[in-house]
Amino acid sequence: AILVDNFEYWDSPYNHGWMQQEPAYPVYGYGIGYATIFNTVLDLQEGSRVLDVYRPPSVFLLSTPYERHQVFHALYTPASAADPDGQNCIRVRANDEDNTPNPTVSFDFRAPIGIETWDIFELDVIGESENGDNAITVKIVPLQPPSGTYLGPVNSTDGMYGIAAGVSGFNEAGQLQVTVAIGRGMLDGSWHAVWLNLDDAVMAAVDVFDGIDDADKQDWYMARACAVAVSGQMFRLDNLMFRAGFHSIIDYPDLFEMGPLYAQIFEPYRYLFIADYAGASIRAHDVEGHATECNHISDLMLNPAHFLLVQDPNDPNDPVVKYWVEDMGADPNLFGENDPNVADRFDRDSFVVDLSLPIFAD
Repeated sequence: AILVDNFEYWDSPYNHGWMQQEPAYPVYGYGIGYATIFNTVLDLQEGSRVLDVYRPPSVFLLSTPYERHQVFHALYTPASAADPDGQNCIRVRANDEDNTPNPTVSFDFRAPIGIETWDIFELDVIGESENGDNAITVKIVPLQPPSGTYLGPVNSTDGMYGIAAGVSGFNEAGQLQVTVAIGRGMLDGSWHAVWLNLDDAVMAAVDVFDGIDDADKQDWYMARACAVAVSGQMFRLDNLMFRAGFHSIIDYPDLFEMGPLYAQIFEPYRYLFIADYAGASIRAHDVEGHATECNHISDLMLNPAHFLLVQDPNDPNDPVVKYWVEDMGADPNLFGENDPNVADRFDRDSFVVDLSLPIFAD
């Protein structure tokens, strides 16, 4: 999975790649300005910090590009040791060079009931074709889908909703617009989780669109997602991610909540979670060596017997101490402090072996 933003920070979203589309002049009267709310807040219903956006509608902005308040984020990955060149987009369709696409976009949102077009929440994924010549925008809106269009699953906190994807045509710049309607029932002021396979939605919409010749339809499939834009007058957004597929077994793992351990951390932090949940059956051994059959990854992770806890940190034969010292090369005198030996092993600047935390063992 590729995390775009989970908004677990206190500083401005401007510092994390977000931009606003706003006019360069006040719209509510002299000296008043836009009165826009654009920051992160602690949402008790969601249980974490979220993006909060609010700007009251203005009659002065109707029929202008600013009648919908829009925030924008480019999907750019900076250069790193693993990828010296970085990435300008997120791959949606596999090709000969990259067989690990992430076509599924998922996010949480909360929006009130909207009637006017400029008032309704909308999330756009802006992408391009494989050759880069054609631009495609997928518009995800909580509206009722028209009949006779492609149907597929969207996961939400209230169960499974049907979606409909249809090509609404080309805009003035020649960009193809695909509208995905996820149901007006999601405009109820509560949080909803949306999962959408962009590749499936675009293919299904393009294949039935009469405005493109059959021989050219593949040239309009979205190969890369390059930006996201979220618009409306009042909404909250959280956990915007791109994934390899739908994870119905775990449903929607919440890995980013702020808890008591991290309540005083004022800088962004990152953890890597790896789980193989594709198999129908997982055979694991508990701490006493007994084999167990787990049909789901949640069965495996929710069993306390599958977690190793240190019994005596001063005993070199303790299984956890022995693992860190003999297998990982840790210095027992540096437990709880930065251990450069383990840090070098994981190619990190620092690494602390905390024996109070459990080890998840297969």
